[in-house]
Amino acid sequence: MVERSRAPDAPPAQLKERAMSMLKVFEVLAESNKSWEEAAQTAVSRANASVRNAAPST
Repeated sequence: MVERSRAPDAPPAQLKERAMSMLKVFEVLAESNKSWEEAAQTAVSRANASVRNAAPST
């Protein structure tokens, strides 16, 4: 997302671009009798079902 801003009386040529990043951290808990991988997958699946626009990090 890029925010464009300028002083109210500045000409359009003086537009400044500022990159904006956003982060929201959620703590999710799950358990499994098989493995920590299965517990992690369960936690991620539950979070994806209840959090809008959730995307895994790359």
